[in-house]
Amino acid sequence: MKRKSLFWVRLWLMGAIWGLWPGLALAQEADQLATMPVRVDMRAWAPVPGNQEQINACVPWAAVYGAGSILFAQRQGRIATEDGPRIALSPLFIYNQVAGGSCLMGAKVEASLRAFQTQGSVPIEQFTPADCQVQPSEELKALATSYRIGGYKKLFPAGASETVKIQRMKLMLAQDYPVVVGLNIRRNFRHIRADHPIWEPDQGNTQSEGGHAVCLVGYDEARQSFLVMNSWGPRWGKGGFAWIHYRDMGRHCDYAYTLHLPEASQPDLAPLGGALELRVMDLYHGTEMVQMGEAAARCSRVQLVYDQGEYRPEKALPDPLLFQLLTLDPAPDTYLYIWELGSDTPPLAVRPGDSSPTGPHSGERLIPGASLFLQPSEAGPEQEARLLLMFCRRQIEPAFLDQLPARYAACLGEPSKRLDQLFGERRLPAHAIWHAPDQIMLLAKEAPETTIATVMINLKPR
Repeated sequence: MKRKSLFWVRLWLMGAIWGLWPGLALAQEADQLATMPVRVDMRAWAPVPGNQEQINACVPWAAVYGAGSILFAQRQGRIATEDGPRIALSPLFIYNQVAGGSCLMGAKVEASLRAFQTQGSVPIEQFTPADCQVQPSEELKALATSYRIGGYKKLFPAGASETVKIQRMKLMLAQDYPVVVGLNIRRNFRHIRADHPIWEPDQGNTQSEGGHAVCLVGYDEARQSFLVMNSWGPRWGKGGFAWIHYRDMGRHCDYAYTLHLPEASQPDLAPLGGALELRVMDLYHGTEMVQMGEAAARCSRVQLVYDQGEYRPEKALPDPLLFQLLTLDPAPDTYLYIWELGSDTPPLAVRPGDSSPTGPHSGERLIPGASLFLQPSEAGPEQEARLLLMFCRRQIEPAFLDQLPARYAACLGEPSKRLDQLFGERRLPAHAIWHAPDQIMLLAKEAPETTIATVMINLKPR
């Protein structure tokens, strides 16, 4: 995870620039946008989206349960894996103290953030009353001081342009700061489905529903959208998350705030992992074969889904299959090894600092190269067109890589068990790694340098 203290100082300085020299601020923001990652996703740190039920507590749900829980999870290295508890802070600890005693009253955003800064909160399991009038005990108030934020910042003034809103929210997300936003939603916002988790404000029932607060936990340049965590339970959207197009966020967002924690006495933990994109080349246009250069320009991103321990494409891939892997915002000290499971060829190694980046954006790299492609072998009985990605901080010994195909062939069982036999305790189990549900992205807690985090890509559709 990125260190934040210096950036937060820059943020407060930028706040002064925003007010005094808006033209200069936009120019500086544009410079920062040019070097930002093309995709940010903080679901690894987020609690399971909760449900505010009939209590109008969307602001504390977005600010405390959403943004606050993510920040403290980042500070403590608490990735949302199967074998580790997630940090989830109580929104009602704040709401019940600031809302004025009525469950129908919304909580004002600055009053909620001020209470979060001065009082803090507690883990949600310690304060989950069904009654919004119940007040926390003095004992809980004392415990809550361990979960106080250090401060908060409004990102833009009333009447800001859509461009300013979008830029400043992306700048914060790019530094791993979740963003609390207030939206003017419509009735169709309630009906975002898992099979199409995108808000389209101008389709369906467009009747106004008033204001609603949500937490932004990422963005995706390919989608041109922000990733939103809501407080209507996991049945809303896709597991409680959905996408909102930049344009629609600019139109419907009234306010946006970021939070920061007090200075840490210990350095942040650095998780192990990475993010990639699978790109395929279509050699045919209709029934005519196209030239290699033209096909290379027509490479397209493959939509993948994490399912039963591996990533799979949602649709069948072209045949013959030529593909590339695009690294996204790679960690500078991470080694990546790519191997076609069961093949006789040793893994392809991508070392930190290997050549210059060749991707379309800063910090990216196309594997095997800008005009080169990978092609799977003919699948035999021991091969199922799977790729194995291995992430580690220490270089794997070349002799081990050369022997890996033969050693894997000598192992028994299904692929995951073979990998356990091959790597032993060096390989992190799947339940200790967080996997993004809809892109090749994994994060694991900090571990010894010899640890290897692996993930498989099955090139056959679900």
